[in-house]
Amino acid sequence: MRQLGITVVAHGPSLNDDESYYLLRTFSSEQERIELSQSLYATEEWERNYDAPVMAMIREYHTVVMPQPS
Repeated sequence: MRQLGITVVAHGPSLNDDESYYLLRTFSSEQERIELSQSLYATEEWERNYDAPVMAMIREYHTVVMPQPS
């Protein structure tokens, strides 16, 4: 993610759900979020090393977009 310009702010297990995990990233706009996310998941590295094992662990996921605090 770092190589593509994606900033990971925090990640880890949910404090109120033993089966949930979060990944908090920051983007300058919704358009940037879409473009950078699509570019990440289209890389050969992602496809080869992460796609199958990561997707096998995900039963459901939610994308939440929040404003950046000023």
